Amino acid sequence: MLLDHLADKEIQLADTVAGFKEIAADNTLSTWCIEHLEQHPLLDNTVDGKAFAAMTNAEIITEVENLHQQIILLYQNLQGRSHPPQMQRLLAEIHDLEKNEAQQIMQGANRLEDI
Repeated sequence: MLLDHLADKEIQLADTVAGFKEIAADNTLSTWCIEHLEQHPLLDNTVDGKAFAAMTNAEIITEVENLHQQIILLYQNLQGRSHPPQMQRLLAEIHDLEKNEAQQIMQGANRLEDI
């Protein structure tokens, strides 16, 4: 039940962020993103689906929360490097969206944990 809830929320968030892709078609931004990910790989320490199945709910929540914190760091880095005001606003919106969604996901997961 917890993994289904997390998967649904992640899909919704991915769809929303994908909607920003057309607005943010910028090669410089792509380069900065690649540079950041080379220094802070998102998936280096991430477990796979089989490992999630063997984890406790608390371990799953911790793993998902850590991944979202890494994504938030990426958006903060990109926002700090961008200069056009439109791009800064867009990155601020995506950062805030990610942060809020991560909080909602964790709250929902914790509620499921209580059930």
